[in-house]
Amino acid sequence: MNTVRYRISPDDIILEVNESWVDFAAANGAPELGPIQVLGQPLWRFISGVEVRHLYTLLLGRIRRTHSTVVIPFRCDAPDLRRFMEMTMTALPDGTVEFIATLIRTESRDVVSFLAPGSDRGQPLLTICSWCKRVQIAETDWVEVEKAVARLGLFQRDILPQLTHGVCHTCYAEVLRELSGGPGEPSHGALWGK
Repeated sequence: MNTVRYRISPDDIILEVNESWVDFAAANGAPELGPIQVLGQPLWRFISGVEVRHLYTLLLGRIRRTHSTVVIPFRCDAPDLRRFMEMTMTALPDGTVEFIATLIRTESRDVVSFLAPGSDRGQPLLTICSWCKRVQIAETDWVEVEKAVARLGLFQRDILPQLTHGVCHTCYAEVLRELSGGPGEPSHGALWGK
């Protein structure tokens, strides 16, 4: 995967995506994220979860206010792969913001069909952290997806639960810490579970 880049306007409209964005969306079974579908659309249309939106609002507000760059680690997993990535968000002089998603490393894993986009889904809803990809199995208990599948007996069900996005307490606190500490090196430890 090459570096994925996209840019939003001062009012958060997606202005451009690079070829790596297109390739990544196609390779991951997400044709609804092609350029025709996303260009000219508000960024917020593609960010779900109250906590996730809140953190993006804080991040965008800070970099626009200080004309700075923020680097946040995150994961973008596939059913057979853990992808450890960094998101660099930079305020540009014209009021736009550039996002650069860079792959840092990958880890292979046994296929977790729970993460496959085409799986049949029903109730209940399970929350997955948008940053670290851990799954919430109790109010304060967030675990790797493989542990969630085992502990919740997901493969013993005919239909898998719906996934919704949120932010675990660890990632939420780490992003807030990054915001309060000023620009600098990201703290990979907490967000990547290392």
